[in-house]
Amino acid sequence: MKKILMLTLALFAASQLFAQEISTYRKNWHLSIEPHLGITEGKAGEYVFNIISGDDDHKLSELQWDEHPLFTFGANLCGGYKNTFLRLSFTSGLPSTRCGSMEDSDWMNSNDTSMKTTRSISENTLLCYIDFGAQAGYTFSILSWLSLSPFGEFEYQYRSFSANNGYGWYGNKNSPMVSWDDPSAKYYAAGTLCGIDYSRMILATFIGGTAQFFLPANLSVKFSLAISPYLYEEANDTHYNTINKSSSSQYLDIIRAVWFGSAKSSLALCYTLNSSFDIGLTFSARANWLHKGITATKNTAGKYIEDSNSKSGMDLYELNLKLSVTYHFGGKYR
Repeated sequence: MKKILMLTLALFAASQLFAQEISTYRKNWHLSIEPHLGITEGKAGEYVFNIISGDDDHKLSELQWDEHPLFTFGANLCGGYKNTFLRLSFTSGLPSTRCGSMEDSDWMNSNDTSMKTTRSISENTLLCYIDFGAQAGYTFSILSWLSLSPFGEFEYQYRSFSANNGYGWYGNKNSPMVSWDDPSAKYYAAGTLCGIDYSRMILATFIGGTAQFFLPANLSVKFSLAISPYLYEEANDTHYNTINKSSSSQYLDIIRAVWFGSAKSSLALCYTLNSSFDIGLTFSARANWLHKGITATKNTAGKYIEDSNSKSGMDLYELNLKLSVTYHFGGKYR
């Protein structure tokens, strides 16, 4: 009987110690998942510049690809130990959806490089949109109502579009050339212009920080700001030569080692339902400023040949609104 009592006391003590360890584990480690739905408005700009007497500011071509709008969905997974955190994010666009227009303009008059000779407008369709990010940082609890979280981030983005059923005005078909809006410029009706496909890949690093303000009534506000110390962009452009897309001309644009060429910010309003669930509404903005790089054309042998007389250019501007629900496994850590 004495041995049974001793064993019972030992098991009770062990269970209490185990429960304490579990409690400590839950207190120090945190994990949450945040599925979200969103809508994005933006434009992705694609440019070609002629180099004349060493000056690369002579615009030859400009294509503006609408993101009007992009419907997005995805999830964030965030975990960490005490005040450190690692956040993985994934966002995808709804494919095969109409997202505005693609406007194509050219300046082809070598005698007057300021004259826009062509302008066409096509229906733009999203083929693919993927955004993946990995963010690591540390949260400092400054006051009972304020925390600051500096972070570093890596981001991968890929987007592709297809522009079809275009119409436009071509002053370069006249002799001599005229502006696209000249009454004599040749007009092509909708569906008579060949299509264009475009894809762009972005690799970026960011450094930044988030300030979170804890308000009454279970509300909090987060403001985040980040800038990219390094940015790499690569784009493929396919101009079809026939309506049925049986032949094409393909171009490759690369912009390397852009220093501090992008910035993004966000403002989020969060409502805490209980220790496990939050609801959030986030408004964010992003800008990749215009930068220039190399442009190359694919020859009949399938090899890209760099054009030493031209430069490519890219920019990107986006606004996003996102609704999310966050679940905290084992309760919220603060």
